[in-house]
Amino acid sequence: MITAERLAQSWFFKGFTRSQIDTLLANGQEVSYPAGGKVLVEREPAESFHVLVQGAVSIKMRIEEHGELVLSRLTQSGEIFGWSTLVEGGRFTATAECLEESRIISFKRKNLEDLFTRDPNLGYLFMKRLAILISRRLESTRALWLKEIS
Repeated sequence: MITAERLAQSWFFKGFTRSQIDTLLANGQEVSYPAGGKVLVEREPAESFHVLVQGAVSIKMRIEEHGELVLSRLTQSGEIFGWSTLVEGGRFTATAECLEESRIISFKRKNLEDLFTRDPNLGYLFMKRLAILISRRLESTRALWLKEIS
């Protein structure tokens, strides 16, 4: 299991208190995936949010006329994916596939929603960081898309 100290080193969790990180970790479940294992699949209902503990995960999407486009490769402990889970009625916008044996902490949407209701400060900080992440990923995806079609 990832330690609170290690998770706090990730840009996403910098600024979270030790108590907030401990609370988050207590609400997640660590899962191991083999190389090639799919953590989430594009267009399926988004029911879980994930934090990479160890390993490597490829985030990719299908583009009908261009095949698969790799959006990013996550290799650092503490990187997150599956943000569609926190969007009402969300479906995953990409597939996350393990490039090697990986350990991941998974959070059920309902558990996170309940946690954020009980601790609005944690919910606000989490969603603020999530907005930054989504903005970064959209910009990165836009750059990749422009490169692919040119």
